[in-house]
Amino acid sequence: MPAVGLCPEPARAQPADVRVLTLRIVAEEMYRARPGWEAELRRTVKTVSDIYERAFQIRFVIQDVVSWTIGPGVPLDTILRRLHGEVPIGSADALVGFAAERCEGLNYGVTQLFGRVAMVQTACLDTAILSNTTAEAVLSHEMAHLFGAFHPGPSGAGSVMRYGPADRFDGQNLRIIRLMRARDFAAGVQGVDAAQRRAWMAVYAEGHASDEPNPLAGAIANAGEALVVAGKEREGEGLLQEAAALDPKSARTHTSASCCSSSGARRRPWSSCATCSGSTGARRARTWGWG
Repeated sequence: MPAVGLCPEPARAQPADVRVLTLRIVAEEMYRARPGWEAELRRTVKTVSDIYERAFQIRFVIQDVVSWTIGPGVPLDTILRRLHGEVPIGSADALVGFAAERCEGLNYGVTQLFGRVAMVQTACLDTAILSNTTAEAVLSHEMAHLFGAFHPGPSGAGSVMRYGPADRFDGQNLRIIRLMRARDFAAGVQGVDAAQRRAWMAVYAEGHASDEPNPLAGAIANAGEALVVAGKEREGEGLLQEAAALDPKSARTHTSASCCSSSGARRRPWSSCATCSGSTGARRARTWGWG
């Protein structure tokens, strides 16, 4: 594996300690039907873990591998919702599903920014010939989203967050992952304090994909909607107002804030799950799901 592609910025000292992130891995039936699937899965996780340890002093450790049955013809968004609802995360930091031959167009993975659940698609039509659609590239991309990485603008082309291989990070997302390296996954976006949110916004303001809503605002809106569903309207409204302020152009954040503050209507948090593509409905952090 080639060395991690770093941006032309001053070198930064890496933390002396290694942050260990535990993963519960879920393999669905079509993935398990492939010969040698578990050994391949473990190699994929180990390759990406080695990349993250070199770049960020983050190591991924598989806590266990569990089987799961999806059934035929299930859309990617539904798979992610079901994974979130049907497979307990237990004591692991994150839940990562591996699927085969369930790709939708150019969407090879899906996750929630600052979330704990991700899905990696494999055995797509072009994954055998394009280096940026390998399982390693998809897993690296989706794990970066869990740490708050976003899709960069044209200046970030060639990084894993924009069409690049698993081990190449643009300068903005290098800083983002380092900033969020120690975040508590169980706390979600609410574990990202005000100073970290300001720092994230400053990096994001330097440039980002122009056709997507603000992913931090989307994550905060999801958290706000979840609180409203749980009956914590005051706290939820506060987060929804913050999300609307962060992304004034987003119809979704303003609609959610208005709905909750005017009527207290309860919305399902997964009705607009996460953050990186689409302007209404299910807003997802999809791998390569954008131009």
